[in-house]
Amino acid sequence: MKIRAVIFDLDGVIADSEPLSGEGTKMVLERHGITMTDMERKEAIGRRLPDIFSDVLEVRGKKLSIEELMKERDRIFEGLVRKHLKAIPGSLELLQWLKDNGYRLALATSSHGSKMQLEVDHLGIGKFFDVVVCGDDVRKGKPDPEIFLKAAEKLGMKPEECAVVEDSEFGVQAAKFAGMKAIAFDSPNTHNQDISGADAIIKDIGEVKEHLE
Repeated sequence: MKIRAVIFDLDGVIADSEPLSGEGTKMVLERHGITMTDMERKEAIGRRLPDIFSDVLEVRGKKLSIEELMKERDRIFEGLVRKHLKAIPGSLELLQWLKDNGYRLALATSSHGSKMQLEVDHLGIGKFFDVVVCGDDVRKGKPDPEIFLKAAEKLGMKPEECAVVEDSEFGVQAAKFAGMKAIAFDSPNTHNQDISGADAIIKDIGEVKEHLE
């Protein structure tokens, strides 16, 4: 079936934010005496922040307010975004091309609403998307397909009419579980992710266009 809609992850695909996200999470946890392991940092990519904090605290037997940790992390991240956030090279041009060529576009990010909105506003990309779904809108995070299925439903599209652009292992898995075409962006800032399950792996975000037929 012809691809009529493209669903984008945000962090690491459109926003070059993975290093900033990781730094913000690292800083807030270290303030509470917690240092994430390399495996925890790897598995955090593409997941919802409450789930990341919950797992890190559970392993260490710590009882801290996840809500307060998220507020603290948001304050740190906002400063990092305003100083350093840029778009992935070629991503804005790709969004414009897709829009000009009649594709329906959705943003489906594990980020919670305030973080997502901060990045969207900073980069000025809200105008491109017909539908936005964030981590607050779903009960289960990636690799569960809920977020992509919800985006497709809001777009009025069947799963097989959608392609998903992701940079994380969990994101690729979620796209495949949803019955969608998975295009994995092998981002230089998304390290050690197994994206081999994708239908296509690209090094340049502009190559998405080549995999929509």
